[in-house]
Amino acid sequence: MITIVTLMAGRLYSFLAFFWGLEIIDFPKNRIHLLFMTNSQDETFKHFLKEKVEMIRKDYASVRIVELKDIPPTSNSFIERGEHSQEHAEMIGDLYNRAYKLIETDWFLFLEDDVVAPSNAIKGLMKCYEEDNVGYACGTQMNRHGPGLFIWNLRIKSVFPDEDACREKQYYACELRNPYGMRDIGLGHFGITLLRKTVCDKLPQPIFKWRSDLAIAGALVGCDMVLCLELDYILKMRRLCNFDVRALHMDSKGIVH
Repeated sequence: MITIVTLMAGRLYSFLAFFWGLEIIDFPKNRIHLLFMTNSQDETFKHFLKEKVEMIRKDYASVRIVELKDIPPTSNSFIERGEHSQEHAEMIGDLYNRAYKLIETDWFLFLEDDVVAPSNAIKGLMKCYEEDNVGYACGTQMNRHGPGLFIWNLRIKSVFPDEDACREKQYYACELRNPYGMRDIGLGHFGITLLRKTVCDKLPQPIFKWRSDLAIAGALVGCDMVLCLELDYILKMRRLCNFDVRALHMDSKGIVH
């Protein structure tokens, strides 16, 4: 059994494409639990979501919608202006932590609401866990923010802080080389990511969080990247990307790149 978890932010532009991707995933639907978390205040969106859920409910092991009215709607708009990234990261982390408490299966797939999943989303990522000591597996997605894939190598470099003679270490996110096949990575995303509770439960609580004490350069840091860092330096576990699991990321105009 597996749970697919999606934070539904109220994106009507990607609504139909998201469910199209969900329904073509090559995995027995009666072994999939669907968990939709939403803090949207858009009543039209919530009506469409409930209507769609009733249409597909009979096909899945279970389908659940959880409305979180105490968390204000999240938006990427202020990130694109370079504002309030910490506020956004903490809010997203809170949503994921609440979802995590409701997951009853060991395997769970984070699938973002503006991502169109490929048919091999689950089986392709489970292949990553056939490798040794894997704690995180993601697919790749064509991304609306540029030519990158939301995936980075992770390097550690030494730096000299101002007015401090002590050498400190800083994580550095850099471009991934050879992006094909199954590869070890440094940092990934939650766009299409397969995780296990038996692994995540070993991490410090809360599992999904912002950490200002983690020095990292070269990428916008959210709870997904913090998870990768903690899997690295706390559990010493590998993070893999299967580049043959290729999702499509939709932009605000509903255009698939």
